[in-house]
Amino acid sequence: MKRILLATILALSFTNSQSQTWTTLNSGFNESLTSLFITPQGKVFVAGTGGLFATSTDGGETWNQINASDGEDIEDIFFFNENDGMILYKDGVLLTTDGGATFPVFGSTTGELYDLTFADENRGWAVGKDGIVNYSTDGGQTWMLQSAGTSEDLETVSFADLNHGLLVGKNSLARKTSDGGSNWSNAGVNGNEDFATVSFIDANRAWIAGAGGEIFYTSNGGTSWTPQFSPVEEDFFTMHFVNASNGFIAGDNGTIISTTDGGSIWNQNNTDVNAPLNAIFMVTHDYGFAVGDNGTILRLGDVSTGINEIKNNISIEVFPNPASHFITIQSAQGNEIQRIDLTDASGRLIMSLIPEEAKMDFSIGDFKQGVYFVTTTNIDGAKTISKVVKQ
Repeated sequence: MKRILLATILALSFTNSQSQTWTTLNSGFNESLTSLFITPQGKVFVAGTGGLFATSTDGGETWNQINASDGEDIEDIFFFNENDGMILYKDGVLLTTDGGATFPVFGSTTGELYDLTFADENRGWAVGKDGIVNYSTDGGQTWMLQSAGTSEDLETVSFADLNHGLLVGKNSLARKTSDGGSNWSNAGVNGNEDFATVSFIDANRAWIAGAGGEIFYTSNGGTSWTPQFSPVEEDFFTMHFVNASNGFIAGDNGTIISTTDGGSIWNQNNTDVNAPLNAIFMVTHDYGFAVGDNGTILRLGDVSTGINEIKNNISIEVFPNPASHFITIQSAQGNEIQRIDLTDASGRLIMSLIPEEAKMDFSIGDFKQGVYFVTTTNIDGAKTISKVVKQ
């Protein structure tokens, strides 16, 4: 009876996952797309080989292509908001303050780098070939070296906050830090394949995935790891968790799997492409993008229900700003807030709640210094995003 019940649950889960529809967008690109980023305001950035860099403000329906790196392959993108961000290529990083229209500032790095991330508007890490780790304290303008204690190629780095980070790479390499990268140690993951991607959403919970469909999970900051069952054996290249429950992993042959329970059950999604998918970025559990070889761009959800619902709404106030201990969110009379979401500068969900009144106070005293975004969803579905600086 238990086996029958379990089979029924798994069948229902698989059936539900099939209802998710990934749409192939006509990008017009032929280059391999290697990186993807979506700002809290809904602007989509993609980049790839041959210096391809493009932006979309209408949910991927149209793209504005920009010559950002003089033809050099772009490895990764990171933006703090719609305007301020950077691209990573083999010689360093290029910074922009106008949403990628121009990249006038060059930040010199060391080594051949594949991936970068920032924990706040100042402190970031970039990793790459032969165990190289670069570290910035000024938003990517200058970089210095950290020692990860390995010479294996590093594929991806993820930080839950300013102190707790994980990096992964070839030969099941996984190393962790609890002091911002000053010291790295073996994370003790017993994998059999190359690791390609990691998502560290808070100081306790993280996922690692890689070749052969391997997935590992920790709930104690990397002290111990548990393998999770994947419905496929394809090589995984990229992963993004919206929160502790909802996550997506993508990889070879157009493969995407998703979970709504932190990985206890992973379900295969429907796509109509066979190209390797190199980057995935989810705004919510039912809206996001994945990109891959041959100009492949996939979107889950449609524009009408996606991030384009975000609208400016002057009847929502968030104050004080900057703030040290508390912020107040207040809506005008008759403008009922249905939900409040708080995300950090990388788009990671920190908190989501249903407000009980038009004016609410929130404690941010324990938050790290940096930039946060408050997204309020009104009863009519309109969204307002407010930027808050924790000082």
